[in-house]
Amino acid sequence: MRRKMFIMLVIVTIITFCLSGVVGAKEWNLKVNHIGGATDRAGVILGSWYLMDRIEMETKGRIKYKKFPGSQLARPPEVPLALQKGVIDIHGTGGLSFYTGIAPEIGFNMVPGIIDNWEVADRIFKHPEIIGIIERAWNKANGHWLGSNPSPGQTYYLNKEIKTIDDFKKLKLGSSGGMFDKFSSLLGAAVITLPPAERYTAMQNKTIDGITAMVSGLEDYKWGEVIKYAVMPHLIDPNVMGVVIRKDLWDEFPEDIKEAVDRAVQWHWLFMKDWVTNYLYKFEEPVIYKKYGIKVVNLSSTDRAKYRNAFEEMENVFAQQSPECKQLVEIYRKEFKKYKNVDEVIKDEKSRYKEYGIK
Repeated sequence: MRRKMFIMLVIVTIITFCLSGVVGAKEWNLKVNHIGGATDRAGVILGSWYLMDRIEMETKGRIKYKKFPGSQLARPPEVPLALQKGVIDIHGTGGLSFYTGIAPEIGFNMVPGIIDNWEVADRIFKHPEIIGIIERAWNKANGHWLGSNPSPGQTYYLNKEIKTIDDFKKLKLGSSGGMFDKFSSLLGAAVITLPPAERYTAMQNKTIDGITAMVSGLEDYKWGEVIKYAVMPHLIDPNVMGVVIRKDLWDEFPEDIKEAVDRAVQWHWLFMKDWVTNYLYKFEEPVIYKKYGIKVVNLSSTDRAKYRNAFEEMENVFAQQSPECKQLVEIYRKEFKKYKNVDEVIKDEKSRYKEYGIK
């Protein structure tokens, strides 16, 4: 009898110990800040919240999160300090080039013309040297580069018609900042840096003549109501956003949590790629263009050459900002430029629009 009681006591003790290990496992409730508005699918709903949901699942609920869209906790210029002070734990960012005051190399993936197809995007964000440079840049602001979030391409959407690339000189454009602003200025446009939430009113009031944006934003922010023209080719396609976590928090995570987060990030890249290419571009883009009566501006071969030259010039502008920027451009030109062809991109986009009945 005593032997049975002893065995039962041992079993209960073991079970209690195991359960206490599970129950007592540390949990984290993270504050996730994003520049995009609450209705933004590409950047926020699918781009960030779906990722965080997957992280919660992969970590078996040990990481939970609270949503703060629309830069509620920190506007873009405030993000580095917010990371350092722990005001935010994770930041989902589209306009990485906002952070040029900390480290200009952070804005590499937002340089117009750098990414114009999925092969380039896939290769760039698996390249150890490139990721290493971006990681060290974010480290300066207590950030760890958690991963990349591919989203629809960005291009110019205008409420004033243009015939040639020289007509950009007559335009006032709302932009995401950094390299986008510099590119628009290079084309001769006047530029105003505007967060997404302020662009509708600015176009409605004719304060600006157009914006740089993703096609999904025409519906999510209702920009389609004040847009008449889309310029081809895209400035970036896909538009690869970033997800950054506080470095001190990342360093605190045990290895199993880090591995779970990495699995979620890898899953999310494939999920977003599928959503953009197999749903948004195939089904929703033509509906959006037709719904709002948006016309596509097809640049002439002469203007495409000027566009291409402007892309080349942007590489030089970016390279001059820091030794790290120069290094990134050198890697890009050596290893990735062979996968690019602006004329082929134009051809592909024309084919897509023709198939969808977009004029």
